[in-house]
Amino acid sequence: MDKIALVFPGQGTQYVGMGESFYNNYLVCRQTYEEASDISGVDVAQLCFKSSLGALSQIKNMQLSVVTTCVAIARAYFYEYGMTPQFCAGHSVGEIAAFIVSGAIGFSDGIQILMKRGELLEEVYHQHVGTMLIAEEIDYSAVEGLIEGSKLHKDVYISCESSHNQILLSGTDEGIEMIQEKLLDHQARITPLITSTPMHCPLMGSIEKTFYDYLCGFEFYPFRIPVITNLYGTPFSDPDLIPEVMSKHLTHPVKWKKIIECMDKYGVSIALEMGPKNLVTNLVGNIAPDMTAYCFGKKMDRKHFHEKFIADESYKKDIPDFMSRCLGIAVATKNANPSTEAYQKGVVDNYNAIKKIQKDIQDTNRKVLKTDMEIALQYLENIMKTKMVPENEQKSWIKRLLDETSHYYLLKEYYV
Repeated sequence: MDKIALVFPGQGTQYVGMGESFYNNYLVCRQTYEEASDISGVDVAQLCFKSSLGALSQIKNMQLSVVTTCVAIARAYFYEYGMTPQFCAGHSVGEIAAFIVSGAIGFSDGIQILMKRGELLEEVYHQHVGTMLIAEEIDYSAVEGLIEGSKLHKDVYISCESSHNQILLSGTDEGIEMIQEKLLDHQARITPLITSTPMHCPLMGSIEKTFYDYLCGFEFYPFRIPVITNLYGTPFSDPDLIPEVMSKHLTHPVKWKKIIECMDKYGVSIALEMGPKNLVTNLVGNIAPDMTAYCFGKKMDRKHFHEKFIADESYKKDIPDFMSRCLGIAVATKNANPSTEAYQKGVVDNYNAIKKIQKDIQDTNRKVLKTDMEIALQYLENIMKTKMVPENEQKSWIKRLLDETSHYYLLKEYYV
């Protein structure tokens, strides 16, 4: 069976109409846009579907539209297929979408974090401290040599190695202008990013501590999917370190090439881009030729992935169903109650009650109803309370259950 990773794009994936087909066809996607609108105070659907490319390219709007759309597309994937990926990873701001989908950050918290991040980036942008450019048809070592040879190491920084021959550079306006001439002399192809702040380099240092302090005010959750981070390029799953990782992300380069190489090393054979168009998909083959990449936001790519899915029975065995996950959580939680009598009544009896619902669904070959899930959740809550599972851990397990089974909005009252 193939190992799957979900990858989330960042700046550059936005366009007018992004995500509209998902909004029109999936209730969970509409609810995602609506929640993002409620939290941000921006009509995100209107922004994504009816605004202009200029509006979408503004820092705050770009981040909000990209992350909301990517999370919505990922939720459509889980609704249709349900398979838990081996890893998540996001390119630049796409990493926030990866953290949300991994279960480590609640969606509403993620939107608040995005808005603060956008506010801080706009502060830097208006200070005119620098800009960015993309250099293509040239490799990392050659760019590094040009920076060192021109003595620009305090003015120009490699902010992302996107692939073997695509490098992002950040720096002061003067430094970027000088290195651009050197790159053109070496036949590199140059794309200036006109409206960008000099991301992922020390020039963003003025906001790193502010962002870290802001992040420390949020609750983060256990990862259900490890995230291969931009900062390290290795799997990460410690919620306590999220503020450090996300704030350093502003001042340190994106190790995208290393991220894809890490996936390849761990045997990932399919990378699914959770974006509205091919962006990072096009970089995967350059780094890991044996890895197949699909963009789930593109109709034809979804079709090709679906054909692969239905042809392999082993995929279907990996799809989590609600009752099975309830039973799994009931077993996974530790028991701190010494009473045998309480355990029998509060754990065993409630566990068997969930199994009875599951058997009835299987025997009658019917769909799971909302009432089935509500009753099973009550039994699961009884089990965790009997086991004396701490309240914050109970909340985390319920959140994970609803995320994994794509029922967050249907049963949100059990989590909030």
